[in-house]
Amino acid sequence: MTDAIQVGTYNRSGKVFAGHYDIWLTNREQLLLEKTRHLIPDSSTFTGWVNGDLYTPAGETVGILTIPDSTRAAADIQSYTPLTDGKVRHTFLACQQGTKYAVMSVHTTEEKVLFKALMQDHLGNSGATPDWKRGVLLWNQSANGKNIFYKVRHTASYK
Repeated sequence: MTDAIQVGTYNRSGKVFAGHYDIWLTNREQLLLEKTRHLIPDSSTFTGWVNGDLYTPAGETVGILTIPDSTRAAADIQSYTPLTDGKVRHTFLACQQGTKYAVMSVHTTEEKVLFKALMQDHLGNSGATPDWKRGVLLWNQSANGKNIFYKVRHTASYK
């Protein structure tokens, strides 16, 4: 026997739960009762139930931000287009961000090698602070969505 909650289990109020756990079914039942109320005047109604199906989705996502057009343009990032190449990784993230490939932190071995090469060949020669804007542009030219992903330059200032 599993530890799942079963019908007949006592709820927090100490009363036996009489119902089911399918929110979508309850939403549908409430909607049908409302639509047929004029046909059966003394029919029962749902009280104390908020039907989430009656609300318009906000179109917002939690935790994944869309990359603004100005940021994409400044970092030479192409906008999202559905790809037929099954080898591209993190397509859901790219779709939510609005980019051809996902924007992620350095995390693959190939990205670590690319970072080292960029620092040695283009960004770290002069001993001065690296030109991160140029570095992002060079990096994003190598992005392939398989083992190299887009990067953006962090522009917030810290005190």
